[in-house]
Amino acid sequence: MDTNHINKRSYIIPGNNQETLCINYNYNPDTGKLIYGASVYQNTDTKIKKNRHNAIRKFELFPIILNTPCWMFEDEIDTEIRTHIYSVRNPETL
Repeated sequence: MDTNHINKRSYIIPGNNQETLCINYNYNPDTGKLIYGASVYQNTDTKIKKNRHNAIRKFELFPIILNTPCWMFEDEIDTEIRTHIYSVRNPETL
C-alpha cells in the first residue's frame, strides 16, 4: 500500500506581508521524507496563475528535499515548508 501523501496541485497558504505561498509536495509519512516546490508572491490577481505554474515547475525541476518527523499532519507539513522557505529568504531571523 502506498503511504505517500502527494499534492500535485498548487494550493495557497496566506502568509505575512500580503504574500501568498503556493506549494506542491510529496511527503512519505513512514520515512519523514518531504520533497517540495514552492512559490512565494505578492497578492495580486495577475500573478496568481503564473506563480501556481512556477510552484509546479520548481517541484518538477528543482525540488527541495527535507528530512522531517514521521507521520505529520497536513498543517505540520505546511509549517515545516513555510519555516524552511522563510528561513532561507531571511536567514538573519533564525
